[in-house]
Amino acid sequence: MKRLFSAACAAAALAGSLQAAEITGGSFDLSTSAFADDTDYARTAVGGAVELGFSRSFSTQLDLFYADFNLTDLEGANATLHGIAHVSSTTSLGLFYGIEETGRDEYDFYGIEAGHEFGFADAEFYLGEGDDGAISGTIAGVAFRRDVNSQFTVSAGLDHLDLGNIELTRIAASAQYDVGKGAKFYGELGSLNAEAQNLSGNEAFVGIGFRWDFGGNRGTTFGRRGLVNKLPGL
Repeated sequence: MKRLFSAACAAAALAGSLQAAEITGGSFDLSTSAFADDTDYARTAVGGAVELGFSRSFSTQLDLFYADFNLTDLEGANATLHGIAHVSSTTSLGLFYGIEETGRDEYDFYGIEAGHEFGFADAEFYLGEGDDGAISGTIAGVAFRRDVNSQFTVSAGLDHLDLGNIELTRIAASAQYDVGKGAKFYGELGSLNAEAQNLSGNEAFVGIGFRWDFGGNRGTTFGRRGLVNKLPGL
């Protein structure tokens, strides 16, 4: 994971050298998930993100994520950098680039993204490409989030990744409860249709986690990209 670590350090050093930037939001979370039919296929993960604002209309976001997969003894990690233009108080457009490693496999991914705050819910969309040097494919997703009240939020998302020998479609719904000062507990229920390594066919999964959002934006503008954080277990 030397390349991944170097990319994260370079991004952090760049951020530290930009005196005009200020932290507008960030998050940290711990989670575990497993397939409903066989909990040996599980994942324990930790992730964090920080967003730096340079002006009211431009910011950058750095995501870091690490996962340990139970049954296969694989480890996976990724780092993603977003460049974000806030075109209005309700709409943001972005470009993202990431590096991901799982075992001996490594690939880059990049693409476009957009987010909009509707009156009834917030929506997010991304479209891009993943490339491991020999095979390239499409990554895409959409997500919606709605605040039921000041403490309770529900969300749903659909992700599709077609990376040659790995193809998956992930559908999930989650609910989170805010216990105060940005701390939240959440639960997730979903379905994964996959053709990858030990996975084949359609399987239900469940997950739980703890998340802490900080900053004026109550977290970051965009969610995570890549394959590792979409797999609930291996």
